[in-house]
Amino acid sequence: MTLSFKPNTKLTSNTPKRLHMENKNPLAHHHVWFDIVAKAFKSRRKIKLGMVNMMDEELHGLPNTETVNVGFERMTDDRIRSWKEYFPEWIDEDKKWGTPKCPEIPLVRRLEDYGDLDVVVARVPCGNWTEKEGIRDAFRLQVNLVVTKVAVESGWVTSDLRRKIYVVFMGNCGPMLELFRCDDLVLQRGEFWVYKPDVARLKHKLLMPVGTCQIAPPYSQQGKEPWRYYTHRKHDNMTHHRRPRHAYVTVLHSSEAYGSYNEWNYSKLRVWQLIDYDKVIFIDADLLVLKNIDHFFTYPQLSASSSNKVLFNSGLMVVEPSACLFEDLMRKSFKLESYNGGDQGFLNQAFTWWHKLPSKLNFLKSFKSGKRDGIHDDVYAMHYLGLKPWMCYRDYDCNWDMLDHHVFASDSAHQRWWEVYDTIPMKLKPYCGLTRRMSWRIKNRRQRAMNHNLSDGHWRIPIKDPRQFHYVG
Repeated sequence: MTLSFKPNTKLTSNTPKRLHMENKNPLAHHHVWFDIVAKAFKSRRKIKLGMVNMMDEELHGLPNTETVNVGFERMTDDRIRSWKEYFPEWIDEDKKWGTPKCPEIPLVRRLEDYGDLDVVVARVPCGNWTEKEGIRDAFRLQVNLVVTKVAVESGWVTSDLRRKIYVVFMGNCGPMLELFRCDDLVLQRGEFWVYKPDVARLKHKLLMPVGTCQIAPPYSQQGKEPWRYYTHRKHDNMTHHRRPRHAYVTVLHSSEAYGSYNEWNYSKLRVWQLIDYDKVIFIDADLLVLKNIDHFFTYPQLSASSSNKVLFNSGLMVVEPSACLFEDLMRKSFKLESYNGGDQGFLNQAFTWWHKLPSKLNFLKSFKSGKRDGIHDDVYAMHYLGLKPWMCYRDYDCNWDMLDHHVFASDSAHQRWWEVYDTIPMKLKPYCGLTRRMSWRIKNRRQRAMNHNLSDGHWRIPIKDPRQFHYVG
């Protein structure tokens, strides 16, 4: 499937169960969400509410309820660590100096005390929230994880049986979309968000590190996960199991200049519309997959390799398609500011809590130091930064022709791409052809390299690439 588009402000909802209503009376809001919960439990007994980051009086007056404060060690001002400590720029992925560890985020003191809750209600801290920036606040993450932990404890019985559990968030910035899916949203009114969460999915998220200070492990040994099958309830006493559907997906652009992606690359958001699949691995068109990566489907959304600092590279991502999440991302695309004008900058503002995949899964072709030649056997996919192989002559990596592009130059990586080119069907090869303008640019850069007598000497290599005589377009 080939999808390309520019963001459009005209959005329609495909999720009628989500109710968006305006009402500024807090008491009315309480009654609306509580009426839904009470109806679900049919008022046969007292409804047990667990309160997270709330005062006792905030739920005072709700009928037929029993409330309990969820105890956890709050990350107060003098104990809150910076977000960068949970998302460091570099970690020892090869474990040469031992297994990297994350700073602790205290969760629940006595988890066994909260195994029979019906509803978890939490006041969400907003941290440094603004409409233009994503939220990177450790205390907010702590509250969301505490809610997740308690909800799983109350809702999880066995791998095939779940108790009914609701989660209610209070606060104008809402819960973390990385944990609580809009697909599970029952009601959103004002500053109240009511979820009937998929407990199995929440349980999976709890197995992830609190940040990228550790490589995210797969859920468990491949092929033996208790959640290999998705469960859908057909009737009150009957469930249906099916295998999850997975797919690889990329986005193709009609422009010859792959650097032009910032104008069109919000089309990458279309990946979330592929709801026929439970999970997809998105791969940029300038990546070359060298080894089987099927087992990375066991990772949750959003998993990716590091770019720098607290950011991930969106060239390869594990994504869970969702129509309502697509709509949410589209709305946010007009508010959140992208640091690079494209999808990567935007997605890093939308998904601030993400899971670190090994860098060898998205190995950036950039050589600030070390060997340029030879691709290590443990590299899963090569990400071709700089000038792409198809934008050069086959004879050598034309990143050598510009001094400021030497960081991206590698003849062995260049040759590896052309080895794959040789295996593709003949009818596809013209798509990797050269236009007259592309060929002129290559010759122009090559001439300048000669004029500057660049020391690598690649400009001396005789050109044999037959594409220089047969242009396309």
